[in-house]
Amino acid sequence: MLRTSTPSHSHGFSLVELMVAVTLSLLLLASALHLHALNAKTLRLLEQDHLLDAALVRVMHLVLSEARRAGYRAGEGPPWRVLGDILHIDSDDDAGISGCLLYAYDRDGDELRGVGREGPIGPGRDRDNVEEFGIRLRQGRVQIRLGGSAHDCRSGRWAALTPPEVRFTELDLRLIRDLDGTHRLQVRLEAALGSRQRALESATWLPNA
Repeated sequence: MLRTSTPSHSHGFSLVELMVAVTLSLLLLASALHLHALNAKTLRLLEQDHLLDAALVRVMHLVLSEARRAGYRAGEGPPWRVLGDILHIDSDDDAGISGCLLYAYDRDGDELRGVGREGPIGPGRDRDNVEEFGIRLRQGRVQIRLGGSAHDCRSGRWAALTPPEVRFTELDLRLIRDLDGTHRLQVRLEAALGSRQRALESATWLPNA
């Protein structure tokens, strides 16, 4: 006599097992999301630091290299008088200017001091181009002088050198006389982007001072 065996029924997950699996999955997902958020924050901070460092280095290089040129005059004549005239440090809190460097040099090699189309003509000057320069910090932006009727920090035409998202908070300029009679320009920069803030200091010898 043949016997027929009843098929065994497979058992699925119980409700408790399913709830445990769902809970573990949620915990893993939460951990992954938290790790992703931390990585995104770290990447954002690194990007801010990179942008700050790049802006500080770019401005510092410009200030130091331009200061070294101050007073240069082509030909056999003496350099233009630097201290107090060709290279001048100024500030004006009322105008929002916390640091300003004025300088000039013979960029086109004609031994004349170019004042541009707006500047006053006098002995040893011409209107070929602008050779009366300036770098200033005004309302969080580092600016360079493009021209004007007066070579000062409070007037004329200026253009921003730094991106608006980077806020410069300090352009400190100090003229130092060494024991051997030479002069140095000491520069300190500070800038901020978001929650990050960085500073940079350097100095350069002034060959024409």
